[in-house]
Order: sequence, then C-alpha cells, then structure tokens
Amino acid sequence: MGFTPLSDLGAGTYHGFRGGLYPGGKNTPGPVYLARGLAAAHSVRPLGPDGAPAQNGKVVLLSVGMSNTTIEFREFGREAALQRLNPALAIVDGAVSGQDAEKIKDPAGRYWRELDRRLIAAGVTGRKVQVVWLKEAIIRPTESFPADAQRLRADLRAIVAILAQRFPALRLVYVSSRIYGGDATSPRNPEPYA
Repeated sequence: MGFTPLSDLGAGTYHGFRGGLYPGGKNTPGPVYLARGLAAAHSVRPLGPDGAPAQNGKVVLLSVGMSNTTIEFREFGREAALQRLNPALAIVDGAVSGQDAEKIKDPAGRYWRELDRRLIAAGVTGRKVQVVWLKEAIIRPTESFPADAQRLRADLRAIVAILAQRFPALRLVYVSSRIYGGDATSPRNPEPYA
C-alpha cells in the first residue's frame, strides 16, 4: 500500500517525524522506562473487593476501546482460557463498538456506564483493575498529519487520566494502535489514520 509501519522506519521519517515506537527511532524502551514498567508489573497482586491484597483475590486485565479492540480481545480471552493461565486472572472485555476516543474521553459518557456494567457482570469491581489494554482511534478522521495524530494523542492522555481516577489499583496501561485499515470499505478509520 506504500505505507511503512512506524516500527519499520527506524531513523527514517514520516512527514518530518522520526519513526520507531520509542524515542530515537527505536523499538525497544530505554532502560529507565523499562525499569519503571517492570517495577509496576512486579507490583501487581491479587486483590479483594475492597482493593486490598488478598490470596483468593483477582487481578483484572481490562480492555478499553472500540469494536476492533473487542474483536481482538475476545480472541485473546479464548486463547488465554485454552492456556489455563493463572486462575487469579480475570479477563474483562470493556471495549464497546462505536465508542471511539472522542466519545470515551468524556468521563461522564455512556461508555463508562457500560464499562461498569461489564465489570459487575464479570463479578469484579473497579478496585481490582490493575492492567488495561487501551486501543482507540477517532471515527471518520478529517485532519491531516500531524494534527490528526496529536488529537488522538490528547484523547489517549485524557482516557488514561480517567482510568487512573476510576481504578486506584491501576499499575499498567498498554497502548496499541488500530490494526491496518487499508482494506477498509468504509470511511470510519482508513489509512493513513489507522
């Protein structure tokens, strides 16, 4: 399709912006960032309903995002069940179709009420959420680069702030981009926005 993934750009640029997933065109985190992430990962423990450590508690891994997120996360959940991962792990799909970054950046929006409902249906509380996979985009983007990317970045920051406020035990947020959208048949999130 003529687009090079950011992770393949290395020291190359896209409209004057360096590629890579981390500064300097690299795809691996720097030592300080890595150490902070590992320390956060090592602090994850099963929690009881009140959010206090509990031997028979749960570690909630929650997805947050739109339809693409829920499609992928449901498959992840099926694979995790087949692997018989740690029984303390509760995998909750909180991604909701049609709820793009512009909608869920509103802390009073419909998305958050649906997310609460899904946590209750899974038999867990928000106090047990320690790990989130966040995958979002903006539906029907119209701005050109870099304004489109900067708008999404601002939305993602707002969403992470909401997550931190709603889930006091949150330790890790994994942020990923939308899957390749070059074969899309609708204008919802085409390349290069995807």
